[in-house]
Amino acid sequence: MSAERSRLQRLDAISSAAVRFGFFCIWPVAIAVALGATLFSITHSELLPAMFDNRLTHPQRIVALNYLLGSLIGVGVLYAAVLGWRYRRDWPPGFDRARRLHPLLSFLLSGPAIVALTESRIETQHTWRTWLYIALAAAAWWPTFRALSGRKRAVNLRAPALSSRQRDFVGLGIAFVLWGAYAYFFTRLAITNHHLLNTRIVDLGLYDNIFFHSSHGDPLGCSFMVGGNHSTAHFDPILVILSPLYRLWPGPELLLTIQSVWCGAGIVGTYLLGRHQLGSRSWGLVWALVYALHPALHGANLYEFHSLTLLISPLIFALHFLLAGRIRMYLATLVLLLLIREDVSLLMCFVGLFGVVSGDPRLKRAGWVTIIASLAYFALAKTVFMASPDLFNEGDGTYGFAYYYNEMMPNEAKGKSFFITLLTNPAFLAALITKEAKLLYLLVIFSPLLFLPAWAGRARLILLYGFTFILLASRKPVYSPHFQYSAVILPVAVALAPLGLRRLRDARRSDGSLTGGVMGCVLVVSLLASWKFGAIVENDSFRGGFRPIKRGWDDAAAEHYDSFQQLISSIGPEASVSATDRLGSHVSSRATAHRLDQNIDTDYLLVHAHDLKGRNRVSLDRRKKEGKVELVERVGVWTLYRAVSPPEPE
Repeated sequence: MSAERSRLQRLDAISSAAVRFGFFCIWPVAIAVALGATLFSITHSELLPAMFDNRLTHPQRIVALNYLLGSLIGVGVLYAAVLGWRYRRDWPPGFDRARRLHPLLSFLLSGPAIVALTESRIETQHTWRTWLYIALAAAAWWPTFRALSGRKRAVNLRAPALSSRQRDFVGLGIAFVLWGAYAYFFTRLAITNHHLLNTRIVDLGLYDNIFFHSSHGDPLGCSFMVGGNHSTAHFDPILVILSPLYRLWPGPELLLTIQSVWCGAGIVGTYLLGRHQLGSRSWGLVWALVYALHPALHGANLYEFHSLTLLISPLIFALHFLLAGRIRMYLATLVLLLLIREDVSLLMCFVGLFGVVSGDPRLKRAGWVTIIASLAYFALAKTVFMASPDLFNEGDGTYGFAYYYNEMMPNEAKGKSFFITLLTNPAFLAALITKEAKLLYLLVIFSPLLFLPAWAGRARLILLYGFTFILLASRKPVYSPHFQYSAVILPVAVALAPLGLRRLRDARRSDGSLTGGVMGCVLVVSLLASWKFGAIVENDSFRGGFRPIKRGWDDAAAEHYDSFQQLISSIGPEASVSATDRLGSHVSSRATAHRLDQNIDTDYLLVHAHDLKGRNRVSLDRRKKEGKVELVERVGVWTLYRAVSPPEPE
């Protein structure tokens, strides 16, 4: 009986070991398969289209199997070496020791998902699948980041230790370098896009004309607009403050440079915020990089020029100052924010509301000051400086925005109808805010942040304005990451993400491995999302507003631009010009510039053949019929006319 019992015990031990070995092998085999497939795809990139359609030939499949066999052998040898490494007392024996490799190698599982992202036009034709692959890639990296973050680092006693102040200087210096790189890249890209004639009167030409008038003593003046002033649409005195720079470098290129440098400044603000919330300069720099990579930032930055885009960076600084308890700096930044645009004051009311309910006495006082100052400023701007006191700017001689929310306001009483729908029709609201395009928009905004703002506690109140502004809109550009409207939600989301991670870490009383794992995945998702949806790498998805950004500057493009500049060089700086939309931003630096469809007589007419339809055609035909214009020159699709005195009637 004892022999039989011993035999059964040996069989049980063998079977138990076999089961353990079988389960143990699942992970190495999966890693080897992923590694082999990834290496084959990288070394045979010309076969990727055939791989996506499963059209590989038999010899090609044999090569792929050889890659798989090689990776199986390589991974097997690595695990065998670890299993046989018996002299490391700090490692547990047997399978437990080898299992240490599982999380360290799990990042290799992301290879097939990343390769799948190279499929042509996947970001536009299969958007949901694109986000699925990005999520799978991040999930594969999660165990690796957790394992690396949890390991103890050896201290190099020979390395000179830097003081805290020196480390601050280094961290801030890297953030400034990143700011400079961002500003240079996006300034150059924006100006190239402009010189390739890919900008319009609305909105680069319009704001260029505002800068011209403001720098010449006519604050917010704009000849393109009804009433000759931008206050018929918005009140944005920040443009007047910046306008003296226009005397040094007149032209749209200045605006594009200001916008890129201004947006890039948010890199420093995000670094400071991440460092303060997470107590680490390294994590602060990661957040700064995440901000710089964000597709919605690129969309706002490269959609010509808008005063609303200038909200992004100072709002990040303001939220950092508020969360850090630096109330004086916060209040100083609040003044700058209110000067950006009149409706920014509504957003700041939600910032103030957070301060009131935060539970911190200092933030409570700052919150009440914010709410009172913001409401007073909004009332002052609407009743004194703007042409209409209406919330949606409706009225005679104004540019109203009620049509942005047509579905919310089916009745004539637009403002009242909006709030009645908001308060009484939750079923409609649920359908409105869950449209597919809006859900995809939220993915673009929050996925690179791993939805961490959801853990930001009461600070989530600040997001309510952005959600209302974006998700209740009917106009598609409002909930697109390619336009300036993301400025009302992106900086808040970026600012709340480190706060959410800190609260999540503190709630779980976790060690550094949670922060390291989350931050690593944030960086992976940001890199992949920026690759497929951002502007740094050319892709099929990104737009700067309504149109793809043009990047192809070469000798032919330079010659093309030079010929256009030669055409418009005959227009004197004092002359008045009417232009069609595609060309107006190149002649807007003057006192009198109009759209051709405004049908106003001017000294010159600059026409793009593709714009010559509708009211533009009617306006030009009228002048021709009355004999008021003569042809100066026609170059390709561009035509320049000069005003002449009509012939005397016989």
